Amino acid sequence: VDVRGRWRTWVGQTLREAEAEGGLADGVSAADAALAVVAATVGFEQLGVADPAWTSEATLVRFWDLMLPRMAAPALAPRLRARCTRPLPAGQPRGAFTVRL
Repeated sequence: VDVRGRWRTWVGQTLREAEAEGGLADGVSAADAALAVVAATVGFEQLGVADPAWTSEATLVRFWDLMLPRMAAPALAPRLRARCTRPLPAGQPRGAFTVRL
């Protein structure tokens, strides 16, 4: 299974949907946002091999707190908040969490 390929596809599709619905900020394209998100998250994964702080909840929340307000349409800003939504099950990779609007 090509996990990174599936991730890239999912991120791209999700951001294209957001773009079509007017959910991205002016001047932010789905393609550019997908490039940034995929590159950063894969980078976190690679850096986390040697230093688990890169995949910690705190690091990932800081990343999304930076990115979400810049990528999303201004009307969505009040609803944006990155957080770990539930404790991770045993065996799940560190840093796995969701972003909810």
